[in-house]
Amino acid sequence: MRDKKRKNDLTFRSSIRDGKLLPEERVNLLFPIPLDSIDRKKIELRSGDQMIELTIQDSSAEKGCVELQFQREYGQEFEMHILDSAFRDIAGRWSDTLLTPFKVPLERELGRIGVSGLGGHAVIAELWSQDMKRSFRMTLQEDSTYMSSGLLPGIYVIRLVGDQNGSGKWDSGSLEAGNEAEKVYFYPEIIQVRENWDLEYEIGKEFVEELTN
Repeated sequence: MRDKKRKNDLTFRSSIRDGKLLPEERVNLLFPIPLDSIDRKKIELRSGDQMIELTIQDSSAEKGCVELQFQREYGQEFEMHILDSAFRDIAGRWSDTLLTPFKVPLERELGRIGVSGLGGHAVIAELWSQDMKRSFRMTLQEDSTYMSSGLLPGIYVIRLVGDQNGSGKWDSGSLEAGNEAEKVYFYPEIIQVRENWDLEYEIGKEFVEELTN
């Protein structure tokens, strides 16, 4: 029986936007403060009549999120059911019910971006949505081109990070250690991604040298 004194005002939001999820995109539930407990039996993912196996990772203390991992295919439709009191935060608040339908787009509905001219350099290549709320890591191919996974049509910007310490992420440096922040370069041209299109952009040698030296 429910405790009538329990507060059901724990609010959170999902990283799924506009009912669409890319094949390699992470699903995060975002919380304002760390969680105290998760009732995993109250988190369900369905595709039609099929119950989908979920891996649930609690990173609320470090990153403010709970990550949901699962297999998916192009064109697959889902419904995420988060039942009442599935989450409890460290302030003693409980979550309410949330139903989120979403779909993985068809492959032909997506576009891809390639970036060349970076071969042999310690560089992280990313694509960011125009509102800077979604980022996508690009993967180095055998031909030294960085290629994105499928992207929803829209406007993006290319961000390059000179990964001089090889950490795989941008580092802000340390005053105590005397380390400067790693350099960041935004490609000046706005990228328009269209359905079923692959585009390639070449980064000039002078920009790469400035980024990595």
